[in-house]
Amino acid sequence: MGGILFSALVAGALSLFLSPLWIKYQTRRRMGQKIRIDGPKTHMVKSGTPTMGGVVVIIASSTAFLLFGHYSKEALVALFAYILCGLVGLGDDIISIRRERALGLRARTKLISQLVISVIFGYLAVEVLGLSTAISVPLTNLSLDLGFLYYPFIFLVLAATTNALYLTDGLDGLAAGSTALIMGIFMIIAFQQWRHMEVSYAQDIAILSAAVVGASTGFLWFNSAPANIFMGDTGSLSLGGIIAVTAILLKIELLLPIIGGLLVLEAASVIIQVVSYKLFKKRVFKMAPLHHHFELLDWPEFKVIIRFWMICVVFVAIGYVIFFMELI
Repeated sequence: MGGILFSALVAGALSLFLSPLWIKYQTRRRMGQKIRIDGPKTHMVKSGTPTMGGVVVIIASSTAFLLFGHYSKEALVALFAYILCGLVGLGDDIISIRRERALGLRARTKLISQLVISVIFGYLAVEVLGLSTAISVPLTNLSLDLGFLYYPFIFLVLAATTNALYLTDGLDGLAAGSTALIMGIFMIIAFQQWRHMEVSYAQDIAILSAAVVGASTGFLWFNSAPANIFMGDTGSLSLGGIIAVTAILLKIELLLPIIGGLLVLEAASVIIQVVSYKLFKKRVFKMAPLHHHFELLDWPEFKVIIRFWMICVVFVAIGYVIFFMELI
């Protein structure tokens, strides 16, 4: 229990210490986020804000885990996938800054990168660590062994989660706060799996999850509206990645869409908007993702963020209740 607590505290402290240094460095180098011209016009004032805050979150959380973790193979594989996703995001951010445009890597390149990461992670998890290829259906005794199909399933989970968090990262602090809530409940689930289900490596997953919670919360001090720094794709892709691989290693893959329900809503709003416009030439929302729709309804940005965090809390609570019902 102490390792979990200290991991969160140290990660948070490191994030609080490193964030202003990273902000000052980017300010001196005149590095900053380019804002998409097709987004809300009120966001144009944010152009030039330091970005790539995900670098701080990754360094802070990884350091805390390495200090207090027990180096189980499962947690190290999760950390490895986390860093790989962050490197893809970092490449995206660097290209965006150098070319002075809002878009960095092509969507196809990101998808291929996620495919490669999912293959590497899947091989290590299944073939090396012996992770089960079966998935459990919540609130039932049904278990489906996907066999070889578990590999494309891993890709689906990883790609869907990272891209959903990427879409959620459109308002100051929204993605960081949501990540802290989701990983916080994963931390509790992992701890209970270790204590009550005798899943030995779950203790280390709890420590890693706590580190991500602490780092995200510390970063939120500077990322909250109005943000002094954005997490960038470095943050959204890495944090989406760690959410996905944590759910897979804890074998709660089908609980992830419930616990991460806010991310599902954000991604679904984009899909609905695109399909509706292509088929009927009509837009369901004023703008997608969903948080922009409410901005254009004249909701203040901070109000949208707080209310979306509240929605995230509801989904997280529902997911945990389902897990707890199965535990008892």
